[in-house]
Formats: sequence, C-alpha cells, structure tokens
Amino acid sequence: MFDLHILKMFGIVAVSLYLVDKVMNHLIKGLNHLINRKENMKKNNQKFAERLKELRKEKGLTQQKVADSLNISQPNYRRWEVGERSPSGETLIKLADYFDVSIDYLVGRKNEK
Repeated sequence: MFDLHILKMFGIVAVSLYLVDKVMNHLIKGLNHLINRKENMKKNNQKFAERLKELRKEKGLTQQKVADSLNISQPNYRRWEVGERSPSGETLIKLADYFDVSIDYLVGRKNEK
C-alpha cells in the first residue's frame, strides 16, 4: 500500500513537472514572439522615420513648417523623424496626403511613392 502511495505521488509529480514544462515552453515561445515583434516594429519605425525625413527634405521644408501644416508641435514631429515615436493612424493618413505618397511607401512597405 505504501509503495502504491509513493508511485501515485511520483506519478503526480511527473505529470505536474510535465505540465510545468509544457507551460514554460509555451511562455518562452510567446516571449520570443513578442521580442521579435518589438524588434520588427523598431525596424519598421526606423524606416518610417527615414522616409519622413527624406520627404520633408525633398520638398525643402522645415520640421516646424510640416508640424504647423499638420497642427502638431515641432517636438512631436521631430520624435517621428528620429524614430522615437509613431503617429496615430489618422495622422499617418494626413502625412501621406501631405507628402502625396501612399501609406505603404511612408511606412517602408513599398518603394513606389
């Protein structure tokens, strides 16, 4: 009877360890996905920042001029150009219209304006 109790206990421990291992593997995969997603977002944001600066300079505009045209502050606009922040979807549309380019071009998904 004692041996059966010990076997059941070890069986429960083994099942528990198995489940913990499965959960941990799932969590690690989830964390890796989030880390990769964050890195990809950072790369995409950098491409957006480069395109935004390039478009502004092509038109010979200052950050202040673009910011004024979009009704935002120059420091907020600057944060987009250096990749510190991203605009809202609504503002992204305004930027694409302002520079007469597609949103896909602006965010670096396509090379055709």
